[in-house]
Amino acid sequence: MKKFLALVTLVCMVLTATAAFAFPSKTAQDMTTVVTGTPTNGVVADPGFAIFVTDPTVEIEEEVMAIYKFVANDVIANYFDEETQTKLAEVAADPAALIGYEAVPVACCNYKAEYGDVDADFTFATVFPEGTELVVMIKTDVWSVQKAVVENGIVKILFTGEELTVMENSPKLMLVLSEAIA
Repeated sequence: MKKFLALVTLVCMVLTATAAFAFPSKTAQDMTTVVTGTPTNGVVADPGFAIFVTDPTVEIEEEVMAIYKFVANDVIANYFDEETQTKLAEVAADPAALIGYEAVPVACCNYKAEYGDVDADFTFATVFPEGTELVVMIKTDVWSVQKAVVENGIVKILFTGEELTVMENSPKLMLVLSEAIA
């Protein structure tokens, strides 16, 4: 009887673990929202245009895992190639002090070339203090790097037309870095 109960317990544990992998819990990306997306050239976007948080692709998951493994032993700035490190040095006072706070898969739909570059207002699971300077990176073929500032709890992120064209076809990884926040 003890063997039977042990077997039943083991089967229940395996089924529970399998269910946990099949149905992931809420993640930080579930708490990331895009408030607006507005073309910077004054063109009014169609109502169907949207920049949104989506499910990660296998490539995005692999990249995020590679970053996590790397930062266990080094600073995140050193993860990137030399060109990207140069871009980081242009926007961050101390790239070695940067910490990755958000890794979010983003995509868009119904983008038109006439929109050009688009500003999008984001909120994140991380509560960044007002005025915090952030570094936002988006990976298409290469990493783009830009500075953003938290204003009224919102982070305005610029997406170039080139990035949006690529994001229309497939989700891309967006990282949000900052120096340590309290």
